[in-house]
Amino acid sequence: MRGAARVMLLSLSVLAGACSSSEDGGSTPADAAGEACLGFDAGPAYEAPPAVEVDPFDEDATVEDTAPPDVGPPVSRAEIDDIISGSCSFSSCHGTRPGSGGLYLAPPPSNWVVELANKPSTLHPTMKRVVPGDPTRSFLVQKLGPGLCALDKECASGSCGDRMPKGAPPLSAADVAKIVAWIRQGASES
Repeated sequence: MRGAARVMLLSLSVLAGACSSSEDGGSTPADAAGEACLGFDAGPAYEAPPAVEVDPFDEDATVEDTAPPDVGPPVSRAEIDDIISGSCSFSSCHGTRPGSGGLYLAPPPSNWVVELANKPSTLHPTMKRVVPGDPTRSFLVQKLGPGLCALDKECASGSCGDRMPKGAPPLSAADVAKIVAWIRQGASES
């Protein structure tokens, strides 16, 4: 796990300089040479191994290890509630109806996860807000990271908007890592 956490933190710090905001609210590549803006890669998705049928009467049968890969220590919904409460659900962006981008996140104990999991993004219609098990394909993760400008050409208006939380400092690397781990672990509603 420690190696995975270091890779995540290194990825965040390397990508931190990938984009800078332009005055029109869009994003532009950070370097003057026009280097391409890099999207945030949260690592591989967790895919459960296929079920293995074993004949219970075959004494010589072997069973493959179907334990999930090391996806880090479990991240509880309460930990994510704390992050969402402090940066999203009580903000003017997503704390009042209809919410920025049509996303309203009522404060916990409400089940705000249902507004994210497998719901299409209004800004990037071909991405879901959260894809349980796959943080890299989750628009939420892209919105938290520095490489959002890499997706601008795919967003409905030609811009995916600002990094979240808008108008506030970025979430800490530890908080982003928790959100990534929670999504990789299935984005549990409980």
